[in-house]
Amino acid sequence: MSASPQRWRTAARQRATGTIDPAGLGRLVVVAAHPDDETLAAAGLLRGAHEAGARVEIVVATDGEAALPEVTGLDRAELGRTRRAELHTALARLGVGASPVTWLGLPDSALDPVELGVALGPHLRDADAYLAPWEHDPHPDHAAAGRAAAAAAPVTVRGWGYPIWACTTLDPDDPSIPWSQADRHELDARDREAKRHAIAAFASQTTPLADGGRAVLPPEVLEHFHGDGEVFFRAHPPAGGTGRRC
Repeated sequence: MSASPQRWRTAARQRATGTIDPAGLGRLVVVAAHPDDETLAAAGLLRGAHEAGARVEIVVATDGEAALPEVTGLDRAELGRTRRAELHTALARLGVGASPVTWLGLPDSALDPVELGVALGPHLRDADAYLAPWEHDPHPDHAAAGRAAAAAAPVTVRGWGYPIWACTTLDPDDPSIPWSQADRHELDARDREAKRHAIAAFASQTTPLADGGRAVLPPEVLEHFHGDGEVFFRAHPPAGGTGRRC
């Protein structure tokens, strides 16, 4: 069962009792399955981390070229190039345009968490913290990216998973939502305006890709990401203490 953006915002204010100190993030690696994941879910925290002196680095698994697989005749390579350019524009609008971006170029809608984990290993090895899609997000690429990051990061690296489609498809009372592990980053008016401006950079996602088609991110979906806070679920090391996160 889905829920309104307002219900999610209310639940987050009441139930995400932890916070993230941007000044303590150090070298922050932000993993995205597709260009725009990081902006939708974590634009405010990226701004806060950068302003607090953290070194923000972005690693994008795919170019997002399969955003609308049902649209025939779509030049997927061109869409991938467009989405790369949109991400750089979005980061500039957030004030973090100088942050390095690594493009892994893995296939959209077919992410393998083991393959991605191997690719993420060198980026996470010396990180202080990471953000990645929540490993239980309903989108399979998001879930794969979350699992890959958690597996690749040493246990000394603090990690958080950010929900995306979970916010649009699940009710906040769903028992799968781990509110006991939730931290919330509050956004002020400047953050919210910058985030809206950055999201608008992804025109390929917010407008229909073909005549008579649908937008991947129509207004009713975008409203979930225009609130006054962002939610992140803390990752934990495995019980066995193997030196890697579960």
